[in-house]
Amino acid sequence: MGGRDMDSPKSDKFTLSPIHLFFLLYVSLVGAGLMDFQRYVSASSGQDGWIAVLAASLFVVLMIWMMYGILSRQAPPGANLVDVNRRYFGKAIGAALNVCFVVYFLWGAFVTLRFYLQVIEVWIFPEMNQWPLVICIFALLYYTVSGGIQTVAGICFWGTLSIFLFVLPQCLPVLPYLHPHNMTPVLDHSAAELFDSTRLMARQFLGCLVLMAVFPYIKEGGRSSKWSYGAAGAAAFIYILMLLLALMYFSPQQLKETVWPTLSVVSIIHVPLMQRLEYVVLNMWLLKMVSNISVGLWAACHSLKQQLRIRPRISLAGALIGFLILFYLVDDPGDTRRIISLYMKTGEYLVFAYIPIVFVISRFSGKTGTSQVGK
Repeated sequence: MGGRDMDSPKSDKFTLSPIHLFFLLYVSLVGAGLMDFQRYVSASSGQDGWIAVLAASLFVVLMIWMMYGILSRQAPPGANLVDVNRRYFGKAIGAALNVCFVVYFLWGAFVTLRFYLQVIEVWIFPEMNQWPLVICIFALLYYTVSGGIQTVAGICFWGTLSIFLFVLPQCLPVLPYLHPHNMTPVLDHSAAELFDSTRLMARQFLGCLVLMAVFPYIKEGGRSSKWSYGAAGAAAFIYILMLLLALMYFSPQQLKETVWPTLSVVSIIHVPLMQRLEYVVLNMWLLKMVSNISVGLWAACHSLKQQLRIRPRISLAGALIGFLILFYLVDDPGDTRRIISLYMKTGEYLVFAYIPIVFVISRFSGKTGTSQVGK
């Protein structure tokens, strides 16, 4: 980072292969919400919740298609979120939008961190002072994000691998405890109920906007779409799998009252020499959460440098200091739930309204090229 990769997006030293986009986008689409999304999705649609997850996944594929449409109409140096806003909305409104997205990226990174630490506190170490763990995570975040987009992509690779190799196999021992009859009757809910669940599920995919921030650093970005769609497909698979496990393990009333269904399902598994397998899962999730937060921090610092010429290391240090202050202020589970809910509701309008609007504007506007601060 530090201005190197951000100033030279065309250099091979600071670019990524298209396959890296799969890992960057996957960790942005699958976040901490994987631990408890089942409660909210099934609240309206019950055993038909998998339809809502599938519909929301198709919706995010549409959003990705629109973003590629927007980016394909820009000259390569200006195919990014900041320049797109300045180009289509002008200097003042574009700058305001860019600042909003910087705040939103930071907000998403913070709520992910706070949510994960809350799970650790409640599930594993209820009496432990969290500050040593917080400091260690912050040091890891600073090292990762300051290393630039390639370092961030590297930890996203390991974050993705940790889920597919270490967490998913743990689902197999759960199979004897499942009750497939919980999935019947099929299509037993109204279109309105399915729409409500789809809308709630779509909020899990707000991280898709990261594509517009990292796109300039992808070699042959125009040919990288298959990896983006692949990330959306992998995210859909994970969410549907975890939802089906929860629906077939819990009764509807139990699922409504279970705070973190994913961890509760894993906790029933017993292996030799290990009493609580969910401890392993949560430790594997640390790598996943660090990768998720790192992408948000990098996107925020990257966008802030483009808009306000603030050195990335300075903005990164400022963001982490701000996180420390917020971590001290937001220490109640109720406060955490409220800021997460507000984040989701804000993103629903900020992200999912923004992308179609810009897509339409770019479709009918002849503006292309690059923009510069001060123009």
